[in-house]
Amino acid sequence: MKSSDLAKPQRSPALPHAYLTSLAVTASLIAAVVNRALLIFLDSRTPHSVLLELNRWGQFATTLAVIASLLAFLNATLGLANRSIPVPFLFRITAGALAVVLILIIGRAALLPGERTSGFLFWMATGAAHALGALIALEAARWARGFSLRATVLAAAGMAILALFALIVDYSRFFLLWRWQAVAIDQLRHAGEAGYLVTLVGGTVFVFGAIRSWRETVSLLVAALIFAVTSAIGLWALDHARGDFILAVHYWFRLTWLLDRHPAVYVAIICAAGSATVFAFAVRDEAKKAIAMAILLLICSGYSPSSADRLIIYVLAALQLAYGALMRIENMRKEAVVADRN
Repeated sequence: MKSSDLAKPQRSPALPHAYLTSLAVTASLIAAVVNRALLIFLDSRTPHSVLLELNRWGQFATTLAVIASLLAFLNATLGLANRSIPVPFLFRITAGALAVVLILIIGRAALLPGERTSGFLFWMATGAAHALGALIALEAARWARGFSLRATVLAAAGMAILALFALIVDYSRFFLLWRWQAVAIDQLRHAGEAGYLVTLVGGTVFVFGAIRSWRETVSLLVAALIFAVTSAIGLWALDHARGDFILAVHYWFRLTWLLDRHPAVYVAIICAAGSATVFAFAVRDEAKKAIAMAILLLICSGYSPSSADRLIIYVLAALQLAYGALMRIENMRKEAVVADRN
């Protein structure tokens, strides 16, 4: 393969600030997850003052996560608007308008918590997040190289489109009430959830593919150990505290399709995706790191998020998928140049 055979873009922008802010998002979200898990699993004998204090710290961690997410989102969006990246002018205008709507509404909700955000405004923010995620993923599908990466990006696009359709049908019930709407919403959400799971699986396969050094081999063994431990903990929780486990999965990940019949599938997919993010820290492939960060952010946001702190993370995951596709092209271009020289 010659370098001239590779499609543009010729360069992919560096993302040091996006990585740092994404790590800040992750740290804040871990604090929020631990806090909310404690609130779920603590029993009625816990003093009311302790619950209030935990709730206060949980709100603080959520606010930090939103601020870090907004910074990462702004940085990544400006990077994607770089003229060196050949995206259509209509894409820039549409994505910019949706990003402005999202930043204004979510920024207001996060920085002015005392102000009431109307249901319609938040519905607009949710729709804008899904539309922007679908737009970015569809554009990234043009750049994706390799079956696993292309399947991951297309599944993410399908997930966002189906979630947007489900949102529109759900909102239409305020004006017109038909018998088929509830069935359509369930089917759209289940199909979108399948897209979410395929995105996690495809991204995991891409990150673990092509082990090229002893350091990556060691990291793979560590990731396998983490997968085994976390899966064992998840299956133990499923057996001994099934009700609380189902509640936690439904509350955090917003997954319902297989929750009653095959909840162990969620344990396997989420634990494998989480171990892939750990593995990515040892690799030097920037494309794998970007896709691993996207997986981690998707785990943190859950499927079809409906809160301010997760909506912006959801779109940031789509941006990281796009950057992963760009960096994959850059890696292939460099490999082709080396091959031509040899």
